[in-house]
Amino acid sequence: MSDFDVGPPEQFLRTPIYNELCAPLGLRWVAGVKVAAGDDLWCLAIQRSADEGPFAPGEIRRLSDLSRSLSTAAATARAFGFARAEAALDAFEMSGSAVVMFDRSGDVFRFNKAAEGLLGNDLQIVRNRLVSRDQVATTALDRALHALLWRADGGSLRPPVVLRREEGHPILAYVSRLSGVAVDCFAPCQIIAVLVDLEARVELVERDLMSIFNLTPAEARLASRLSSGRSIEEIAAELNTSYETSRKQLKSVFLKTNTHRQAQLVALLAQFSVVRGASPV
Repeated sequence: MSDFDVGPPEQFLRTPIYNELCAPLGLRWVAGVKVAAGDDLWCLAIQRSADEGPFAPGEIRRLSDLSRSLSTAAATARAFGFARAEAALDAFEMSGSAVVMFDRSGDVFRFNKAAEGLLGNDLQIVRNRLVSRDQVATTALDRALHALLWRADGGSLRPPVVLRREEGHPILAYVSRLSGVAVDCFAPCQIIAVLVDLEARVELVERDLMSIFNLTPAEARLASRLSSGRSIEEIAAELNTSYETSRKQLKSVFLKTNTHRQAQLVALLAQFSVVRGASPV
């Protein structure tokens, strides 16, 4: 299309887009080239100065041929984008990571089975949006998506968004852009959110401690909580055990982990990424 398809030149000269945008830049004539791929519709705008004159019919026909070529290229890029997204989802699923993929509008595009298992009353997909029961968390998630999608200084990885539950530990949403998946503007997946279930992580940590250091379940619960830096008195109260019992368990943990003080134990557990109960910022 050209500006002659919109209306006579006299009408175009009176529009705000010409007077406020084009004219100050010395631009006068415009042609729009359609680029279509699936549900996506793009327009490549080609502008000329007043001296260069309007687009001739022959030029419009050549731009029409260009439109078909660009649409074919866009459709091919989109198909490759779907393949990359599905491959990435499979990789995350094999690693046990819960992942939600978003398109360029911030709408949910795909999610794997691990992420589906985290959906419920506390975390839902409503009208293609990932929504937390906590409105503040939903707003923070939207802002993180917006920063990556629309801001040049958005960076590739955002601080985690804390999605709190009514009961139990929250879910952390790490929002980022994967360069291997979001390779161009036609890629259906532009942003991913890796969901970390702290509740499941606590259980995994305690199982790891039992396996690595041969701790009993009670000793593993104590050790995982000590790694957050809290006192043994606080942990004993949380676990509903006596201070004396917790002290005995702590001595056994020291012996099995070859440590002698709580600071040594915390440093050791940190190497296994077993910090429990820390408050994410």
